[in-house]
This record gives sequence, structure tokens and C-alpha cells, in this order.
Amino acid sequence: FGVIYPNNAETRHIINVQLRHAADMCDDANVRYNVETHNVSNNDVCNTILKSAKDLDANLITIMREEQETDFTASRNMRQILSTCAMPLLIIPNRNAFSVGR
Repeated sequence: FGVIYPNNAETRHIINVQLRHAADMCDDANVRYNVETHNVSNNDVCNTILKSAKDLDANLITIMREEQETDFTASRNMRQILSTCAMPLLIIPNRNAFSVGR
């Protein structure tokens, strides 16, 4: 699923493009998946991710990062997810960022 934060048209567009790209890669690799988007409520990205994954009975959380930091744990949100996630977590750094603008 894609987490939309902040909730605006540009962010929704970027997340939807990335989800379509991820779905295409899953289709090519014959991997089962489910695509959904979730709006972040109360500026709580971590709880939105963890609650949505639990509600979907997900068996893996995959996070594609766009941040430029090389240390994944530099983000407070990511430290919270790492310390409280009850399922496997796959973090994919976006080293080859591409424009998804309109």
C-alpha cells in the first residue's frame, strides 16, 4: 500500500505512479500483491503504516525510501517502525530516483 503524506494532489500522483511501477514489477516476477493507498491521519505516519499492515494481514512491509540520508535509522519515523514492527520489513533505497511529475 502507499501512504499518502502530506495529502495533496502531487503526493497522491507520485504514490500512484510508484505503486503502478511496483505492481508491474510484481506482475513480471509472478509475485502476489495487493495495492491500496492510505491517507495519514493526525500526522502519524508510523501508526498508519503499522495499523494498515495489520488490518490487511500483511506478511511483509516494503518501504521505498526517497530520502537522501544514507543511514536509514536517521529518521525518527523509521526508528519507530523498526522497533515496533511485528512482521518482516524490507527497505528499498531509491538510488535511481526518476521524475514522476505530470
